[in-house]
Amino acid sequence: MRAVPTSGDLYSNAFLLVAFVIVGAPVVFGVIAVAAVLQRRRTGRVGGTLAELLAASGGFVLGSLLLLGPDPRLSLPVFAAIAFLVVTRWRRGRRVQAGWLLAGSTLPWTLLWGWSVALALGGAELDLQGTVARFAVGVAWLVVGLAVARRGDPPVPA
Repeated sequence: MRAVPTSGDLYSNAFLLVAFVIVGAPVVFGVIAVAAVLQRRRTGRVGGTLAELLAASGGFVLGSLLLLGPDPRLSLPVFAAIAFLVVTRWRRGRRVQAGWLLAGSTLPWTLLWGWSVALALGGAELDLQGTVARFAVGVAWLVVGLAVARRGDPPVPA
């Protein structure tokens, strides 16, 4: 019979998962970027789906960097980069890319805080109210990003 892992094991598993994401996310982004370059060379443009994957995975890489900072002030450059990329995509009429970039960047820490909420509800000694608040902020920004992406790009002026 298998023993139920202790909360210490759950913390260790979460740490290993975060480490894997921080190392693995750039690899996935790199593969998608190479595919985009190859498609652009072949057809002269990057298709919509590939551009959306590129934006979401790039956002995910930037969002995973937020998991590294023990002090929120150290994460300010990453937040600034995300904000700059979202705003520039938005202003160029690439709202779908802006939405996927925002959704991708919020996903890593939303998942991490969701895991923390699950641990707190399972009896781990965590501040449940603060953990739920952080998770709710992540979910709110994730929903905003998905809503912007779903709404689509504005029509091209004639």
